[in-house]
Amino acid sequence: MVTLAPGASWHGSALLNRLVGELSPGEYRIRGSFAFQGKTVSSPEQPVRVRSLEPKSVHVGQGLRPLDAAEGRAVALTKAGTLSTLVAFNFHEARPEVGEIETMPPITQFNAGPEATDVSTVWRNTPVFSELIQWTAWREGREIKAISDASTSPDSLTLPVVPTHVVRPLLQFRGEPLEVLVTGKDQQLYLAVFPVDLDPKSKPRVAWHAQLPAIPDAILAAPAPAGNNSRHIAFVVGGGDGVTVYHSSYMSGGHVGTFQSSHISDATLVKSVPAAMMVDSKGDAHITVLVTAKDGKSYSAVEVKFKNSGAAAGSPAVLSLGSLDESVTGGAVLYVEKAGELQKRDIAVLTQSPERGMGTGSILRRWMANSHAWKVFPPRVTPVDPVILVPGESFSYVLCFAPSQGFFFEPL
Repeated sequence: MVTLAPGASWHGSALLNRLVGELSPGEYRIRGSFAFQGKTVSSPEQPVRVRSLEPKSVHVGQGLRPLDAAEGRAVALTKAGTLSTLVAFNFHEARPEVGEIETMPPITQFNAGPEATDVSTVWRNTPVFSELIQWTAWREGREIKAISDASTSPDSLTLPVVPTHVVRPLLQFRGEPLEVLVTGKDQQLYLAVFPVDLDPKSKPRVAWHAQLPAIPDAILAAPAPAGNNSRHIAFVVGGGDGVTVYHSSYMSGGHVGTFQSSHISDATLVKSVPAAMMVDSKGDAHITVLVTAKDGKSYSAVEVKFKNSGAAAGSPAVLSLGSLDESVTGGAVLYVEKAGELQKRDIAVLTQSPERGMGTGSILRRWMANSHAWKVFPPRVTPVDPVILVPGESFSYVLCFAPSQGFFFEPL
């Protein structure tokens, strides 16, 4: 209760969606009033403009799943005039038996510059919320910026060259600095470390840089399971004679090792579907890429394995995914694991051509291993770009976005 003396006023704020529910984008007017014993107190009418998020870069941070339930933190750079607004929201699997993830309302963290892109957040080999403070990084030109949810301004590190990739995900191990891997136009791989002690005297720095043996078409990182704490890097190069997968690793305070490679012959890399990597309990790295045959219609998922010692382990394993008349324009591969033991591997792709009776636009398909066929999803399933898959207790989920409802998860 608020007591107002005659002629006095009270100013405050409240979350609008808690007062009136979700609002579609548009212009509104709002006024509050209170009537009691024949007296009425009213506020001035205020205009409200609801704007859709329009995400231009999205990423999800994950970690060890308590009780196997899905949980994590999503970050997005959204268009806001000439600026880019950084928003973040947490999610958790509320009803795993029916495939339902609850998303928290997005919270605006920072207004970044117009060049802001490649937003990324942390993957851990512990539960994602085992650290109280969460970190997000992105790039603006030659600058790598990182901000915690306990800060109002980011730390910044200027690289000697313009980056070509901010390697996803960011890596952070318990009690250690935030690690941001970046590739540059000079074909170097840089490790930028950002202190997490929030001490203004602690400055970000480049811990090391290393020459890459080739220019990556795609590059990614993954943490080893708890107890190992090695960091793994893989990148993929597609060429006229096939696809080559490179792998290396490093430890805290150490330099990246020599990159070893495995070659996939007579295949064309599907560049619109990012590679996926999992490090098992033995320290072996498993990396899956999607490729097509020479006809451009026959798709396969190819997994290469690198031993803990670094060397490639045997020949690549090929899973035929059959033929598609429509070209693949996006997708994702997800390793679902528990404590370094593989439970399943999910594969989903986007195609642009319409499906009969389902309208036009992108169509999501999931590979069903038991039937060796593609399951087709309705057009309302609108994945973010690039496609992001999240593991749950019984279901895997795809992160979606629609202007009318914002971010939401759909079970696969």
